[in-house]
Amino acid sequence: ADGNWGNLVVLGALEAGQQWRGSERHRYAAEELSPHYYASVRIHNAHLPDGFHAGRDLVLLRTKYYDYAAAGHWRGVREQTPPLRLAFS
Repeated sequence: ADGNWGNLVVLGALEAGQQWRGSERHRYAAEELSPHYYASVRIHNAHLPDGFHAGRDLVLLRTKYYDYAAAGHWRGVREQTPPLRLAFS
């Protein structure tokens, strides 16, 4: 109701994300559509060792920030070194 919301994308393999990022459809969505629909975007890249039902911690690798309201569309990346482990149960 307050306008804050998010989406979750779950991929079966890291290679699937690499394939998606290299596609023309992703380029169009990221560069052409997003600036018109969002003021800002935060994308967390993480993985679940051994899958969703393994009961292990979520491992946060990096967060990407996009601010479309800023002049020139500000972008930033924060690498989690070492990766941040978050309880996932």
